[in-house]
Amino acid sequence: MIRTDTSPLPTSTDLSQTQERETTLAFNVFKGLAILEVVIHHSSGMALRFLQSESLLYGVLAFINRTLHFAVPAFLFMSALLLARSALGKPFKVRTFLERRFVRSALPYVVWTMLYTLFKVVTTPLTFPEILKLESWIYWLRYGKAYYHLYFLTIALQFYLLFPLLLPLFRLKLRFFPVLFIALAAQLVVALANRWLSDFQLNFQFPATMVWWYLPSILLGMYFGARYARFYQFWQRYYPLILAAAALFGYAYVNQAYALLAGESVNNLLYNGANWLYTTAMALVLLGVSHSFVRGRLGTGPVALWFSNTFEYMGRYSLQIYLIHPALLFFFGQWGFPGNSFSFVLTLVAYMALAIVGPLLLARGLEKINLSGILFGGR
Repeated sequence: MIRTDTSPLPTSTDLSQTQERETTLAFNVFKGLAILEVVIHHSSGMALRFLQSESLLYGVLAFINRTLHFAVPAFLFMSALLLARSALGKPFKVRTFLERRFVRSALPYVVWTMLYTLFKVVTTPLTFPEILKLESWIYWLRYGKAYYHLYFLTIALQFYLLFPLLLPLFRLKLRFFPVLFIALAAQLVVALANRWLSDFQLNFQFPATMVWWYLPSILLGMYFGARYARFYQFWQRYYPLILAAAALFGYAYVNQAYALLAGESVNNLLYNGANWLYTTAMALVLLGVSHSFVRGRLGTGPVALWFSNTFEYMGRYSLQIYLIHPALLFFFGQWGFPGNSFSFVLTLVAYMALAIVGPLLLARGLEKINLSGILFGGR
């Protein structure tokens, strides 16, 4: 076919830059979807305290709360993917990596631990004499217990230490299903070790604050980071299977989680096993959906474009939203909810919106006074 227009043909550089922009947008959409899940999960959990457990609204919110419980594995999946994608594309120096990742992340973690400790002094019975105890700080910093959401930062720090040890494995030509099997088998060994060691008082005190409690998400994240160019083909080929796995294991997990929320006893291994399978599948779903958003596969109209742009913007500030929103939810919980169910839901939606918009505005303000590096780490 003879070209009749005079516009230049796209070069390989143009195509590469376009693909890289698309990839960056997809990553941000992923983080935007994940942080929305975090805010809904925490907001709905706060709202449940104001409802009778036998009410219909309680049941609906409890279902939503337990279903939307995959953000930490998803964020770890994305972190592993980004780090592996970057490290395998150039010479990797362990010392440089640890200085850039671990040191820059450690300072914000200490700062936010201090800030939320002071926040608890103001808002809870915690007193200044209690925060002067060295053992308290060791406990808070070791397990991320200064506030309920900070444990994610401790897991990220642990992962940065583990990453150089795992990286050589992903320089090999591995296939997806063997990696998945290895990840699940390793996770099972960790779970069984935690149970067996409890007989000797050596079990992990808070296993969910330890990096080895998220091996499937981390290992699969590194796998796709090592061969990211093939991910979308993988998604197109296997998305029915991935969606089915997310639905099946999500159903199993939510049943267990809902029973636990109701005060019933559950099998610990079944509960955690369903959780690992569900959250790992959901990380793949989020990434596939993010690419579909960016590529227009979920629509090209103004509504689809608005959603894509909104999630992308939220994703750029996902860490800021994650760290700040629990403080706002505390005050929303103090204000409470109206008694009418319809008004209750509207108020909850408003709280969720404010829990996103408030941190976004604060984050933009902090950028202007050059405090983002200290509070959120270097970019």
